[in-house]
Amino acid sequence: MKALMETNRNDGDPMAGRPPAPATDRGVRERLLEAAVKMFAANGFTGTSTRDIARLAEVNECSIYRLFGTKQDLFWAALRSSVEQIRLRRELEGALAGDVEPEVALRLVVEFLVNISVYQPELVRLLGTSWLELRPQAELVQRQVMGPILRLLSDYLARASAADRLPGVDPSLTAIALASSILAHHALSPVLNGVSRPYANTEEAVATYSRYWLNLLDARPDDPPPPREPNHVRAGR
Repeated sequence: MKALMETNRNDGDPMAGRPPAPATDRGVRERLLEAAVKMFAANGFTGTSTRDIARLAEVNECSIYRLFGTKQDLFWAALRSSVEQIRLRRELEGALAGDVEPEVALRLVVEFLVNISVYQPELVRLLGTSWLELRPQAELVQRQVMGPILRLLSDYLARASAADRLPGVDPSLTAIALASSILAHHALSPVLNGVSRPYANTEEAVATYSRYWLNLLDARPDDPPPPREPNHVRAGR
């Protein structure tokens, strides 16, 4: 994941960083990034003005254009600053690259996603904002941010399916569905249930999601369901 952020500046990459700010500007830059993360996560890109961000950061609005260039550049810098806090644990990378049991691998993946949802909710909202309001640049960002973990998980699921540990699993579909369901469930829980978090603590969340997905992926009924009778047969009874 560290390599994710080691990119060179180019016009096609919205996540590529600007040159480091002079020491005298770093404090202003950090305050602007912190304010931008909060404002964009709360109000989206269109609903946030540079004036609002500057006011929250308690700096002159001109500093935004001097340090970042444009409002959109500030958004990508804010997203990048949130992404830089993500680190894949060696235990997780080793499990997905190796041959551990699905119970172990899935629990580690779920724990990684739950921690993002709980401790970095602004990142989840920024990713959603970028997808809804700033496409097509957002597609590149999504590949950079979620690509590493999704590829590791998809490759693991492909091997587990080939070894008959998780038979019949579509690796790509399952990796995307697992990640998006956990991130979306936490983000949308206030809308559906009126509570800020769907579970009392991270341990309960990890246990519940792990059990749900393992049961879903490892479903092997002893007997296939009986064939459905044609409609005209049922209607004649």
